[in-house]
Amino acid sequence: MMSPSLKHGLYAASLLLSTGLGACTTDPSDPGVEYAPEMYESIPYEPLRQTSFNKINAFGINERTPATGTVPRGKLAYFDHIPKDSVRIAERVLSNPYPYTKANIEEGQ
Repeated sequence: MMSPSLKHGLYAASLLLSTGLGACTTDPSDPGVEYAPEMYESIPYEPLRQTSFNKINAFGINERTPATGTVPRGKLAYFDHIPKDSVRIAERVLSNPYPYTKANIEEGQ
């Protein structure tokens, strides 16, 4: 015969075990309950993360096509792949955006 405290302990342990095993799910994409959703999915737009359909932008995406003529961050707006000894390529590819005037030359002095 088991003592009542042992019996209650076994009932409690079996209840905890069944609750714990019942909480496990086989679906790996199920995130479970989010108690603070703003911590996981921020309210402002994040351009590289799509959590829901965006009603404002075209095609419902957060990313937008950059304007023509813009230079991406970290990139240079000039050619840096011309070899140092290749003057002919530099003469053909590169051009001065400023006109050759006496005022420009005096300003550059």
